[in-house]
Amino acid sequence: LPKEIGMLTNLNKVNLGGTQMQGQLPTELGLLSDLTNLILDNNLYNGTIPTELGQLTNLLILLLNDNNLREEIPTQLGNLRNLTMLNLKGNDLDKSIPLELGNLTAVVDVRLNSNRLAGVLPSSLGNLINLQILKVDANELVGAIPTELGALIHLKSFYLYNNSFTGDMPESVCALVTNPSFDSGGAMDKPKADCDFDCDCCTTFCLKT
Repeated sequence: LPKEIGMLTNLNKVNLGGTQMQGQLPTELGLLSDLTNLILDNNLYNGTIPTELGQLTNLLILLLNDNNLREEIPTQLGNLRNLTMLNLKGNDLDKSIPLELGNLTAVVDVRLNSNRLAGVLPSSLGNLINLQILKVDANELVGAIPTELGALIHLKSFYLYNNSFTGDMPESVCALVTNPSFDSGGAMDKPKADCDFDCDCCTTFCLKT
């Protein structure tokens, strides 16, 4: 993707998924202030996610999944307060999930699975009041599941298996399965967890050897 794309300042959609594009994502993408859709999934991009993407405050959809992107998720993505879909799965991202992702209060679908993300699941994700899908499976996450996730009354799918979580599933999260709120649109599907994680309301997967 040429850096000259930053000159197309009236551009509002980029859809180049599955086109075998490679190289690094240009920082000039951050100049496309009218952009609503940035779809670059299923390519061969490497390097890091540009921090400049945090300037795209009109962005609704960000799909960078299934590339070879590495290092951390930029904290600046927390500036994308209009974002409804964030898919970063299937890369080589590591370090921790930024607390700032808890600022994405419009987001409906967050997929961070199949990376090398470490550390704990941030309690700030409990601020994502419109969230319906949360996939963090197949990472290197540890610690307890935050009780704050019980505030996600619209959550339908929660995948957390193939990590190293400890403790019990909070009752507040299990309540989304057994006792959904009136305005949630129905119960959450049973969370998908490792077979050695203590969870009475989960479907378990014994993936580890």
